[in-house]
Amino acid sequence: MSLHMSAFKGFVFNLSLVILAQLVPISMAHAGPSSQGGRVAAVSKGWNNVEAFWIDDVGAVNHSYSNGNGWGSEMFAPAGTANTSGSITAMVRQSQADTPEVFWAKGNTLQHSVWVASASAWTTPGPVAASINNVLPRGGISAVSRASNTMEVFYVGTDYAIWHTYWYEGGTWSAASPLTPAGSVYHSGTTASSIAAISRRPNTMEVFYVDSAQELAHINYYDGANPVWSPTSTQPPLTGRNKANPFAGIAVASRDSSKIEVFFENFTGALQHVYWSEGNQWSAASPLTNNYVLAYRSSIAAVTRWWNTMEVFFVGADSNLQHVYWYDGSNWSAPGIVLDPANHNNQNVPYARAPGGVGAVSWSSLTIDVLYLEQNNYKLHGLNYTDGVNNWADTPVPPTFDGNWPSLSAYTLVGDNPTSDFNADWTNDLQGIAHSSSMWYITHGSTAPSPDTQRQVCKVPLSEPITNFGSWLQDLCYTMDAGHLGDLDYYAGKLFVPWSLEGGGEFLSVLTDQDPYDYTQKRYISELVTSMPANMAWVAVNPREGRLYAPVAYDLSVLKTFDIILPPVSATVTLQPGPDLYLDTTIPAVQGGVFSPNGHLYLVSDPTTDSDWYRGGIYGVDVSNGQVGYASQLVQHGQAFPYNPDNCCDFFCTYSCPDEPEGIDYIDLDANSYGTGLTGMGQLHVQVLNNNWPGDDSFSFYHYRVSSGDI
Repeated sequence: MSLHMSAFKGFVFNLSLVILAQLVPISMAHAGPSSQGGRVAAVSKGWNNVEAFWIDDVGAVNHSYSNGNGWGSEMFAPAGTANTSGSITAMVRQSQADTPEVFWAKGNTLQHSVWVASASAWTTPGPVAASINNVLPRGGISAVSRASNTMEVFYVGTDYAIWHTYWYEGGTWSAASPLTPAGSVYHSGTTASSIAAISRRPNTMEVFYVDSAQELAHINYYDGANPVWSPTSTQPPLTGRNKANPFAGIAVASRDSSKIEVFFENFTGALQHVYWSEGNQWSAASPLTNNYVLAYRSSIAAVTRWWNTMEVFFVGADSNLQHVYWYDGSNWSAPGIVLDPANHNNQNVPYARAPGGVGAVSWSSLTIDVLYLEQNNYKLHGLNYTDGVNNWADTPVPPTFDGNWPSLSAYTLVGDNPTSDFNADWTNDLQGIAHSSSMWYITHGSTAPSPDTQRQVCKVPLSEPITNFGSWLQDLCYTMDAGHLGDLDYYAGKLFVPWSLEGGGEFLSVLTDQDPYDYTQKRYISELVTSMPANMAWVAVNPREGRLYAPVAYDLSVLKTFDIILPPVSATVTLQPGPDLYLDTTIPAVQGGVFSPNGHLYLVSDPTTDSDWYRGGIYGVDVSNGQVGYASQLVQHGQAFPYNPDNCCDFFCTYSCPDEPEGIDYIDLDANSYGTGLTGMGQLHVQVLNNNWPGDDSFSFYHYRVSSGDI
């Protein structure tokens, strides 16, 4: 067994049984707590502890944890470890609180890792069993522990049936077997229904899913003289046809061992509810909200702190995290924002994603922790409730980073496309490049020699080769009332454009493209223009934390950081200064920067002096500790970074000046085909300007492949 060391801390539980009975919900008395399947899984090992696991947009598995002294975070497993938009589930076996178990899918395999308290380490993620290779990539996964010596995992198979594998202490994981007929689970391609499983007693299990008729369906297991799973033919659906949204979340809770409550979304955006109590039939489905309250395909999480309470959390149609709650003797509450600014001293929290992930857990009868994925980055956000103390409070969770950089040999030049002979009016004095899901965005820099062709943002569709766009594109570019533009970035649907005045002054403009899918339009909304205490040659936004980085000087040794605050937290886009980041070395003449989805900062360097030419190229900066950035030269000037670094001639010369690296961007053109002619051209892309005074400049576009570690 190999171990992955991490910042995860062990936990010693030392309370009397009397106190335990008062504080731990009755619903946890018979089995270890588990999370429902989704992109966020939350469990508790015991008093004052919360463990959260989630899958981000690059298929990394992340882990955040709290033991009462704030949150810690780590990238549990790097990009590509899990299926993006796939499910993850976690459990803690009863009486084995120091061994959380985590399950997710990679490709068609079921992956697993367990915390080994004696080694203070996670086992290296790997397959639960080599024979299990039929997991649907974006189907539901859920897990339960009926007792301290058992675990059960349920998943949607590639045949669109519910499958099952189990483990008993002293043995190995079983071969997987189907529990429902092929095609019984609703599906669309590689995406299928969510799954929610629960064990209310050591001898029972219940599994809920949306069937092929879009009904809420279930199967159950009772351990006895002849233990067996109920056939679907004996379990009528819990709703009528077309009543359950198969791609939204399903949540299940048990207030005590004789009750089950199930929550799901219908096709009109209402939260629905069915319930069962021992000796009675299942209730008819009833709404807990009006129509169109939930976001389409909302995640749902349910938790019970005690036998007389239930809380349900979901993403609202307004993208706020919302909830409904129930106390014994009263009706269900109306839906509301969890941390509504009107009721909490104008506090507000970031929007939630839908589809995304929501997890909830209660480690005592007085507390609830809710974790959800923020809308615009790869961050998990936390909210905490303590009965009679703080009501709801915002508890931000630190971002995760991948501290494992690829080796220097991992970066290879794929080629240049277009080549250096590509010339058009809009290629003059290019300064930066960024992209959205549909467009390249390109900036022009200075005000000379042709003011009418400078200070502009141009856009070129990702779906077409850049060389299709001749000088006529110039008339479609957006002219900014600004000075010298730098290398821009794109984040949360907005362009972050740096610029400088020749007489002094550094500024940042934030623009929203009103026609993000139409390159012929140049309608932009200016959301922010602000002076900056930094050198505005370039900016880069880290999508893992929603933080903007900007250089202090051209020769880079210090980076300024700014947290990007988006509505609804603020009425408009604002920047909140963060800590300075000091590099362990000075990088000369940095012209552009970009973050990878893993949180790696790439910089392009352009020294023009003979003594420094060998230091030109692509650098990587590890920003993960937030204080010192460790820089490495990943691609050196020369064959892998072919440009002419000699000094340019003076202002009045009439011969060509040398190449000048400018902007840098990260987009995986190996994994995605945009029809650009750039398919298979790697991940890192450097814009190199060929200065042609006094004519229009031409440019080439160099493309680099990262063979491992950052894709």
